[in-house]
Amino acid sequence: MRRIMITEVVMFPIRKDLTREQVVELYKSAVPAPRANPELVHESYLYDAERNRGGGIYVWKTIDAAKRRHDSEWCARMAQIFGGEPTFEYFETPVINDYAARLE
Repeated sequence: MRRIMITEVVMFPIRKDLTREQVVELYKSAVPAPRANPELVHESYLYDAERNRGGGIYVWKTIDAAKRRHDSEWCARMAQIFGGEPTFEYFETPVINDYAARLE
């Protein structure tokens, strides 16, 4: 039986005093923790300067793994760093196509 992955879309407001460069650096500083999680399949970080918001798209092996990683403590930390509480959406992800090699 093939495992069905879960895609988690996380969005949060970004304080207006943070520049794009600062946001990117904050994102980069977060990378080592998720990389160590064997339940995480993929992550992409999002930035929307016009609407002062950011977030991430994560593909997980299970929804429980997503919720364990992005728990209330994580939400409080994101609110403190970026200025607002994150929101979450979850989707079943039955098919994943990876075209990363095209970026080279």
